[in-house]
Amino acid sequence: MPQLDSIFLILNLLILPFWGLLLFAPRWQWTQRLSGLVAPLILSFLFVILFVLDFPSSGASFGSFGELKTQFNSGHILLATWIHFLAFDLFVGAWILRNGQQSGVPHFRLVPFLLLTMILGPVGFLGYCLIRFFTTKSLDL
Repeated sequence: MPQLDSIFLILNLLILPFWGLLLFAPRWQWTQRLSGLVAPLILSFLFVILFVLDFPSSGASFGSFGELKTQFNSGHILLATWIHFLAFDLFVGAWILRNGQQSGVPHFRLVPFLLLTMILGPVGFLGYCLIRFFTTKSLDL
């Protein structure tokens, strides 16, 4: 699966500039368009392609944990799953930035949670929700 290994490496490198926009150009007019929409859409399209390429031939489904494990034996499905993480973590990171700006959370407080979202998606999202609550005293997202 050298081809899939190359795609994995390339995607991991190509996603970094979009995270860079969230971190270093938070108020640039194109940051939300590129990091919050264009890149996640492209990744979502790649996800669908990889998933559709292999899912029908694998014969597995998502009806049980065992069937799920079977799916992850496929390189295409495993890579598609990684692309799923890349797309959704970036989308959530863009949302954190947008929501933080709208809520008046200073950017320096968002940076650690953007980084956590990039690496450990739900941990960054949870952390942001907590810091936002303590900053704004509101549960409204």
